[in-house]
Amino acid sequence: MSTDRYWLLLGKKKSGETSPEELEELAALSPEGDEDTLDALDRVWVAPMEPVPETFPSRNVWHRVQKSIYSEQARTGRGRLLRLGLALAAAGVLGAIVIGGWYMSGRKVQQASVDAHPMNQVVTQAGSKTKIALPDGTLVWLNGNSQLTYGNKSFGTEEREVTLSGEAFFDVVKNEKLPFIIHTKDMTIRVLGTAFTVRAYPRDKTVETVLIRGLVEITTRRDPERKIVLKPNEKIVVPVEAPESNSTAKAPARIPASPYSILRLGKDTATETVWMRSKLEFDNETFEELAPKMEKWYNIHIHFKDEKIRKRHFSGVIEKETLTQTLEAMKLSGHFEYEIKDNELWLREN
Repeated sequence: MSTDRYWLLLGKKKSGETSPEELEELAALSPEGDEDTLDALDRVWVAPMEPVPETFPSRNVWHRVQKSIYSEQARTGRGRLLRLGLALAAAGVLGAIVIGGWYMSGRKVQQASVDAHPMNQVVTQAGSKTKIALPDGTLVWLNGNSQLTYGNKSFGTEEREVTLSGEAFFDVVKNEKLPFIIHTKDMTIRVLGTAFTVRAYPRDKTVETVLIRGLVEITTRRDPERKIVLKPNEKIVVPVEAPESNSTAKAPARIPASPYSILRLGKDTATETVWMRSKLEFDNETFEELAPKMEKWYNIHIHFKDEKIRKRHFSGVIEKETLTQTLEAMKLSGHFEYEIKDNELWLREN
């Protein structure tokens, strides 16, 4: 048996990257009574901040397994999955909740507490999507530039709390004794088992939640005592509070004019999950509103040299078009010129 090939295929299986042909090949290569090896691999896969054990057949082979997984992710555009430094498995299917958020404390896990309360951390790169399965059976699909953090040993048994930066699609397993709680920078969402969308990227000026079915309870950072309950096909829009300044000057804090607003939508909420179908749709949006979406879609940074361009409106659908193809189409009605250098896009008046 080819030992290297066996471990490479086994590692890809753990990350959910194997094709049907590779699964057949792995089955043919697997020796009988291989349960101990699989148990050992599971322990390594979930052990936070631990070195590769010396008892593994080859430390070099294991590192090649990880390298193979990352190479495949880079080729397919899938994201990296990290467990505070160790590669995690990617598994699961399309879920029923879209969530987006930015929660800084998820990036501030203190090293001193890692051993006592190890955390799982899943990260996706720009332009990628990653599927995972949480220990309680909840399925998650992370959109690009996103990060999900949750407890290692306590999740699903003592609590079901996650922190999220970016955008995700969740299918939450119902458990009345352990509500599923999602923390973002400006909003906390409490779920028993339902379907809804949330968008709250760092550069967005609002956090938006649309309830598709079921029930969600929301609290905001500005008014944490008030519990807001959404009905199906309702959308809540919460203005993002300005970050606290380190300046010693006594400038007044910028407070949103209204704590939140609730809109009643039609029955068609498919546009809220359109990114799951690898499409970017926009309907009469200003270039300023569209720019953050295009930045995530194409992994670029957009700069406006002329302020008038920000207010021009566009409608359309982006699927497989390149950035240049999209810009050339938008120029027909937008009357602007552009320059692309590396990952920077500069826009100016025509």
